[in-house]
Amino acid sequence: MGTHLGAQTISRPLQALARQTLPLDRFEVIVVQNGPPDDTAAVLDAVRAEHPDLVIRRAQCAAAGLGRARNVGMNMARGAYVTFVDDDDTISPNYLAALLECSGPDTVGLGHMADVIDGGPPNYANRLSVQLSLAGRRLSPGDIILALTYSVGKMMPTERARAIGFDPALRSGEDIPFYISFFLEHDDLSIKVCPIDAHAVYYRSVRPGSLSRPELSYQFNVTERLEVIERIERLHPTRHWQRRAAKHMVRGQCKFINEFLLDRPEQHAAVLADIHDRDLQSILYRRLNQGLAHTLVLAGTAPPSVHPDAVRVAEGIRDAGTVVDVICAAPPPDGTQDKTLRAIWRPFVESILRVEPADVDPESWAWANRYWLQGSEFIGSQTHKDPYRVLHSTAGNSPAATLLAAWYKLAHPRTRWIAEYPKTPPVPAQAAIGHGPDPALLVALTRGLRRAGCALPEDGGPRAWAQQVCAALADEVRAPAAVRR
Repeated sequence: MGTHLGAQTISRPLQALARQTLPLDRFEVIVVQNGPPDDTAAVLDAVRAEHPDLVIRRAQCAAAGLGRARNVGMNMARGAYVTFVDDDDTISPNYLAALLECSGPDTVGLGHMADVIDGGPPNYANRLSVQLSLAGRRLSPGDIILALTYSVGKMMPTERARAIGFDPALRSGEDIPFYISFFLEHDDLSIKVCPIDAHAVYYRSVRPGSLSRPELSYQFNVTERLEVIERIERLHPTRHWQRRAAKHMVRGQCKFINEFLLDRPEQHAAVLADIHDRDLQSILYRRLNQGLAHTLVLAGTAPPSVHPDAVRVAEGIRDAGTVVDVICAAPPPDGTQDKTLRAIWRPFVESILRVEPADVDPESWAWANRYWLQGSEFIGSQTHKDPYRVLHSTAGNSPAATLLAAWYKLAHPRTRWIAEYPKTPPVPAQAAIGHGPDPALLVALTRGLRRAGCALPEDGGPRAWAQQVCAALADEVRAPAAVRR
């Protein structure tokens, strides 16, 4: 049990340990103080006096750090198995006995978790509740990756845990690289989930300012999360489940960063600079950027296509330096692709829809209708955000993006629409106009043009319509160039 200035809370977990159904002579409690001294020693003395059969050993670390404290505790441990209890949490009476029953030299016992929020009743409806359905089962680590994301609630062979150790340089999240390393190094281990009727429950205290509910800060939400991702990348997992576990852990760290950026989006550039300086390759930008896009980019093509328009779109998004959602055409399967081009814009993209071309002429109404139908459905799915503040449509080799942009502008007049003018190609394509625009799209564009006092285009093709609505409705019309804020 590592403790840092925990004199006010440590009595509760110690009292819970004293009330275990496992005989007190079967286990010891090692308390490791890390950081400045407080009244913890006096609290330990009081508990010893009340429960003289409870073996409590105490150590002191001058430097703060939960990983460092746990390493000291594991080095002191004399038992065959070890488990961790935080100094502000508590456990059910049968917790240790049930974990020990499920543990073995090749097995990690896993208990269940309930949150206790601000001293209220236990709440099992947390992110770990899925483990309840696995009660009583023996699983491989790859079948229950979630169990690797937190440090408590498990019982491990002491020698095996001691051989891995926690990274003492990590200020938080030290359990994540520890457990990935633990199961990478000892790939013969399985996990046994305690049966429900064993009543092996860890009661996690969730309080404002605790590690379970920290206050937002660049230090905790960004710097310390990137430090954890650095450690994960150093592990180089080889098996499929190990790579899935590493990706899951990185996603969790990106979630913390995202929570900070949702509150302080102006720090996005600083976060990207930190990622670049650390040369991190596993960042899941779509998770990191979730909810940050207030600009929608509509393009004819985009990476991994190597078409010059695709590269121009990606470079424009990068140079604008703001997070965007993107709708574009999927590259044709027989087209030249370079997946490395995605690195140009990936740090600035939240969500992307690639409309499948399926050999449809980009100048036809068939393609314009498909782009509009799929694009409008994608836009409607973004229910977690307000209407886009900025809309940017590129001309490219198809007028479809301009038509979708006009439809969106008519539905959201306050959105600023910056449009590249869809000029007629030097050699006009002989497109099959087909059956014309989708009726709903036609009604919207017709009303918009008439409201703006503009005539309907004489040419019934999609490019003529795109030129007309662009000139009439866009807030800014310009020649193809970089994407702007």
